Amino acid sequence: MAKVIWSALNIIKGKARGEGMKLGTKEVCQIGHPVLRRIAKPVSRDKIPTPEFQKLLDHMIRIMRENKAVGLAAPQVGVGLQVFCMELSDLHHKLIGAERFVKLQMSILPLTILINPHLTVTNDTPVTHEEGCVSMGGYVGRVARATGVQIDGLNRHGDEEQHNLTDWTARIAQHEYDHLQGVIYIDKMEGGSLRSMLCTEHKGVDWKLIESLKQQNIL
Repeated sequence: MAKVIWSALNIIKGKARGEGMKLGTKEVCQIGHPVLRRIAKPVSRDKIPTPEFQKLLDHMIRIMRENKAVGLAAPQVGVGLQVFCMELSDLHHKLIGAERFVKLQMSILPLTILINPHLTVTNDTPVTHEEGCVSMGGYVGRVARATGVQIDGLNRHGDEEQHNLTDWTARIAQHEYDHLQGVIYIDKMEGGSLRSMLCTEHKGVDWKLIESLKQQNIL
């Protein structure tokens, strides 16, 4: 545990190499980094109040917010510990838009930190939506998730918490909990549903060339 905490502190100070993340940037570990495929280690309760661990939590919150993400797990910043944070804020509401926010059955979720979490499905009715991940920037895929979950864990003060979540907040919890098991959303997505978020903008398409090919009956 001491080795893991020390590694986390080095990352925060910007001394770690090859982790795909630098302090003060929007970078996180990207798919292909081995830490994303390892099962995260539990955190000893007596380590939670330490300055090093609290700095890790603050660092995760900052990186999550810099990326305008709704969740972030410790492995995504190169630290293989069972910790994740979630937040669905007023800012996300504005970015997503009120109509889409309602359509996706989203709801405001205050900043939540969970250490050594345990997730239980309370409503296994599957709902499928597109998901993205800051560890696979620029892509989304359709993933079926349980409608309701209960998640138990410790907060940053070491106190036990229980959260009963539904719809999109349940999706966030399942996504982040998966990261602690070495699972990325592409492992669960519908086959063939992965797409670049730029695809709707048709980047790189030469429409004049396409029209010319059509006129010559080539296309």
